Amino acid sequence: MTPLLTPNNVQLGLTATSMAAVIDQLVRHEQTEAVSAPDEAIAAVLAREADVPTGFVQGIAIPHAKTAAVQHPAIVIGRLAQPVAWTTLDGSAVDTVIMILTPAAVADTHLKLLAMIAGQLADEAVITALKAAQTPAEIIQVLEEDE
Repeated sequence: MTPLLTPNNVQLGLTATSMAAVIDQLVRHEQTEAVSAPDEAIAAVLAREADVPTGFVQGIAIPHAKTAAVQHPAIVIGRLAQPVAWTTLDGSAVDTVIMILTPAAVADTHLKLLAMIAGQLADEAVITALKAAQTPAEIIQVLEEDE
């Protein structure tokens, strides 16, 4: 995950108060790196969320989209100052978001990234370590250790 995830792609203390605002902040943060058309990318993530909610468990969501508005695959992580309402498997509000953005043409990469992250989060120890991580470097270390 190293090439896709850098400390610059991890935002701590997000102040968004809704799912849509979280997605907007994360996409716009990534605009200079991978996203060429932020409004289109935001619309793609929100459309995907409307079809099948991406809330996981224990306050984690994995929103994702394949869109021509993205130039190369990216993973953007956000930790919220306060949890926000999100449709999750366990009914919990979300405070940690791991967003996957990929170009529409690389569906295989999109599925591989999604499967990798979901697989990591199936391990309770990874969730615990991810929640305990306090810096972007610590968050990246948790995810890289479990690759």
